[in-house]
Amino acid sequence: MKYVLLSSAFLAVSAVITSYIFFVMNHDFAPISIFKIVFVGFAAGVSCTLGLVFLFISTQPVSRHFDAKRAFIHFLLEYGLRLYGKRRKARFDVSCERPRETQEILLQTFLKAQGKQPTFEKITSRSKSEGGIDITSLSYLPKGIPIYVLSFNGSEGLYGVNLDPFSTSAEFVALINCCVFEFIPEENISESNPDTLFIDEVEVGKKYEMVITGESGLYRYRVGDVVEITGYYHKTPKINLSTGIYITYGIGTLLNMVGEKVSSDVVRNAVRDAVSMNYPDVRLVYQAVAESNITIELSLDGLSEVKSKGSHYIFFLELEETSRDLLSEFNTKVIAESIDNNLYSRHRFYQNFKDTKQIHPSTVYIVHPGAFYKLRDYVIANSTATANQFKMLEKLRTEGTFELMFKNRIIE
Repeated sequence: MKYVLLSSAFLAVSAVITSYIFFVMNHDFAPISIFKIVFVGFAAGVSCTLGLVFLFISTQPVSRHFDAKRAFIHFLLEYGLRLYGKRRKARFDVSCERPRETQEILLQTFLKAQGKQPTFEKITSRSKSEGGIDITSLSYLPKGIPIYVLSFNGSEGLYGVNLDPFSTSAEFVALINCCVFEFIPEENISESNPDTLFIDEVEVGKKYEMVITGESGLYRYRVGDVVEITGYYHKTPKINLSTGIYITYGIGTLLNMVGEKVSSDVVRNAVRDAVSMNYPDVRLVYQAVAESNITIELSLDGLSEVKSKGSHYIFFLELEETSRDLLSEFNTKVIAESIDNNLYSRHRFYQNFKDTKQIHPSTVYIVHPGAFYKLRDYVIANSTATANQFKMLEKLRTEGTFELMFKNRIIE
């Protein structure tokens, strides 16, 4: 209760301060360069609030997140926008619900109404393993704006920094002064107490699960991220411990019904390519997959067909709202077949189990807009995760998460 009261008090104070800044100090919004850097990511509402404040009034570079619940932003800015709307005879809806809406925030607010064009120098993000920002999802932004991933980090520590930020493939030099790194070879990950390698013992081209010992007390902690070693920075003896790391997948996202062990990066690319190949005008926002054995104990309307198919994957896709008018042409069976074909051509174990009919054809559902944010709220409410630690799920591992997404499907 104490934390709830403190949070409420903070929101109230923030609303007053924000409104004051908007309408007392800077109500005319001088025609300045709004900001030079946009930092997008999954973070708590406070970050979004600060980002919006700077968006409208600051001449300094902004490095804040743009992600929070729509209701929070409406609560914070409703009073101010209502007043401003009366002055300008217009109403503007401010939303920070998703990183992709950064552009909409800039172009649909009163900045555009006054004929001011915000300027960017770059867009940056931090990588947070399998649930982090997909930098390719921002490719719709104006051409010529550099987009890069700045660092690789998690709640447990800062793991690496990207020294070649404008490369198309993000590689991170391990920060050995922040963590002690150990690595478990990919083939030994399933063992309960596997042997580990130190950072000078890893081999280029191989994949390992990271184990870290950090400054804050974590001792030999299995992070759960599987990384690929891609090279050495300068390859000199003095810094040969600084190893290039490319994040591939998290152990918890592996699909493994019958021993196939398909990683999330393979699944992710198979789905995206299936959508873009068949429907190039449709933009995929989020995707999640579940193994059909999760439905065994569930009793839901419309689930009988899924249960009768045998072991298979169940995909939930959310499309960009601007693509909703294309839904009538969007054939989920075509997408399911295309996903299966992509997986078949990219993963030899999936191929083997598909040939022996141990894995059956996939099922694809389109979900209502906002379904994945309901999923986020559900996970935060039913776990120890906090909003700024949350990573959007790519695999549904509990009956509760599956049921939520199944109930949010669009029934054809």
